[in-house]
Amino acid sequence: PTRGLGAMSGIAEYRRRVQARHRPVVAVATAPEVDACLARSGLTLVDALRPWSDVRGISFSVRLNPESGYPHVLSEFGVRFHDARECARVPGHVVDAHAAAALEPWSAADAPGLARALAGVPSDVPSLIAHARGERTSSETGGGTPMLVDDPATSKTFVAPWLDAYHARFDRAMQFADHEAIDHPVGVVYAVMANVPGEDPAEAYRRLAQDPASFPPCLRDAQLADPDVPTHCVLVHDASSPSAMSEADLEALRAKTQIAIGPSSGGTFVLPVNGAREPVVGRADAWSGHIETGLASTTRGIEPVTSGCAARGAYLSDEDIERHRVFVAELVNLSLLPSMDRRAKALNAVIIANRKGLKNQLKSFWGRSTGQIAKPEGDGGYTRDCIESQMRIAADLSMALRDYEGAAGLYRLLAADYKADKAWRRLGAAQESLGHALAMTQTPRRWTAEGPPHREARREAESALESAAGYHARAAATGTEPGTSQPANAPQTDRDITPADRARWATKAGLAHASFLAACGAHRECASPLMRASAEDSQNHARAALLLEGAAHA
Repeated sequence: PTRGLGAMSGIAEYRRRVQARHRPVVAVATAPEVDACLARSGLTLVDALRPWSDVRGISFSVRLNPESGYPHVLSEFGVRFHDARECARVPGHVVDAHAAAALEPWSAADAPGLARALAGVPSDVPSLIAHARGERTSSETGGGTPMLVDDPATSKTFVAPWLDAYHARFDRAMQFADHEAIDHPVGVVYAVMANVPGEDPAEAYRRLAQDPASFPPCLRDAQLADPDVPTHCVLVHDASSPSAMSEADLEALRAKTQIAIGPSSGGTFVLPVNGAREPVVGRADAWSGHIETGLASTTRGIEPVTSGCAARGAYLSDEDIERHRVFVAELVNLSLLPSMDRRAKALNAVIIANRKGLKNQLKSFWGRSTGQIAKPEGDGGYTRDCIESQMRIAADLSMALRDYEGAAGLYRLLAADYKADKAWRRLGAAQESLGHALAMTQTPRRWTAEGPPHREARREAESALESAAGYHARAAATGTEPGTSQPANAPQTDRDITPADRARWATKAGLAHASFLAACGAHRECASPLMRASAEDSQNHARAALLLEGAAHA
């Protein structure tokens, strides 16, 4: 392959990763009976739905800002399903433990896998030069490199495969932050059994929906969160149960339940399971590639999401699987996309009235400079209803709906306010998101026309990503790390940023910068952000060594 083709494949992969990272989250809460029912096939409801989270063949027009040009049409859309209990930020020590597991991905029984991974690392000068040029060497064109990662579709970005794995796990563990809306659920699914003798599904739904433990923690606690998101009732029908119902009875039950819970919900759906009387053999496993290692916000650290000895999906019939796929498509088309579109348009109208235009910008500047806008310096003091929080939500919604030009404009406005307030951690996060948005605004034709290492096409995005780590490093650190005077699972707030937590956010931004440079084919320049991240105050020693190793390979 030519040098240009290698670099372009890197850009295409980078765009895929950014789109995947900004997919909206759907929280799933299940009754214990649902978990027991699906455990027969070695799955949770989240596991059963994840393979069908890419919805294609749709046509949804998006024009969030009336001042913009023509709308763009979404022909495909993806969501991220998460257990509702996992939709929460975890303490720093859990982040470190989850990411560090990437450094031990091979057991003694997988010596051949380790040997293949080591063979994939360039060990001679010609191979290193070929990698820097974006070319594939003979060692890279062999068998695949096994990696234990959270995102099963994660591809090779850095030379050392364990740095890719570490980056994926570290980024996953840093999700659900209280100063970003990227990971806040845009909908909640409550799943109850349809055919439990003597139990009313509508009443079971109310109990589950009213249980605080079933509601995503990030929607209860975060300052940016909007708890008023669409909720959906899913009636799980166990076809293997003696109380199994006919299709006509299920439809009647669905309609009755919808009336009982009221029109305020996002809809009621029927989801069949266990339609196979005997374990299905010889069918491709659609689920294992989407299983994710869960994060536990307890002192126990990491817990697996699924358990069970049955082959995954063994008792799901082909009809069950098709109904699961149709359910996800209907959820996206009929509820999530319309609600996200309405919310983003409403937020944009507020922002246009309060921030855009010369008059509003002067008013904002004058109010801050004279103290008429009361806001203490630093990352604290922002409420859910303040204009900065609304701009952050609108920008993240625009990214999810792939309106990258609109998102970039909002991140720029937001960055100016955060900089004036000296809210450094929020500013760093806004700059990182701005970098991703600016990279996505460049068309593939622009990337192809210039060729690697794309110095002009990447210039604005690179500048934003580079500044993000620096702003994170300036955040005031006043908190204590778990393990000292603070309980291990105590939440960290805007006014309780530990030095180690500050280093984690700077590392996250540095890794984002380095992976973007690698995607552009600028491998040698990856060393700079990796080395800066390794030198952060209170940096984890193992992470610092890993980053230095990555810089040396670059």
